[in-house]
Amino acid sequence: MKFGLMYASIGPFSQPDSLARLARLADDAGIESAVNANLLTSVRLVREAVPHLRTNGWGRICMITSVGGGTLQGDRLTIVVDVEKNACAHVTTQGATRVHAMDANHAAQLQQLTVGEGAYLEYLPEVTIPYRDARYASRTHVVAAPSATVLVAESAMAGRKHHGGERFNYRVLSLATEVVRPDGTPVFTEKVLVEPGRRSPELPGVMQHFDVFGNLLILTPLDVANRVVARVPPQFDLAGGLASGLSRLPNQAGLMLRVVGTESHQVRARMREVWAVVRQEAVGRSLPAEFAWR
Repeated sequence: MKFGLMYASIGPFSQPDSLARLARLADDAGIESAVNANLLTSVRLVREAVPHLRTNGWGRICMITSVGGGTLQGDRLTIVVDVEKNACAHVTTQGATRVHAMDANHAAQLQQLTVGEGAYLEYLPEVTIPYRDARYASRTHVVAAPSATVLVAESAMAGRKHHGGERFNYRVLSLATEVVRPDGTPVFTEKVLVEPGRRSPELPGVMQHFDVFGNLLILTPLDVANRVVARVPPQFDLAGGLASGLSRLPNQAGLMLRVVGTESHQVRARMREVWAVVRQEAVGRSLPAEFAWR
């Protein structure tokens, strides 16, 4: 059995002379603190994941650290993931995507996902949090073979609702998704466009009492989709602050789970429940226990 590890650090040890500079400027306690934060954190993460990889008989852990502390005006970001025939991958983020306040321009991110025949991809980033006056456009382009299974999560908060006046106080939130087959045949396209200054999302039938929405795109063969539908009933609990339901995608491409909740952990938990069902039905594997830091 093989385990592969790639580690990319943007901490104090990322430059050739950084360790020497750190030794000159910090005492022993400072050096130990930096090592603990920038090196041992990754070791602890790998330690938690290794038992699950052993159960599966294989695994690769790739850690990618962003150079920024958040998404800023003028940012143009691209993430490219290719999963070849019969391969499997799980891609996530270490924390929420925080879209900072803007006085000009906007921020944009493209996710380009290509998944081959019989392959399996879980692309499950954490929630997006648009700050006051943020303008953010996300576009997800998926090229998926008919026999592949692809899960793509997308969720967003109403803003930093515990900061006074920041609930639905961003300028623009645009979330576009398009799916095509390897030969270019269109499967479906969807776009969520929220401009609170033009039309309030707090209307009945939109968000109203809820502060977080999430979409879980499930591209999968029809037989898998049918088994998932049989196991995932709709849910509506206004008192508990959670509602969710599955719908079928065009062209028998799979399913879409829609979730709204009052807190991000509720939406994440519901999406995780459905994710567990899809993984079981598609590849016959279960999810590991939720990590403590989640």
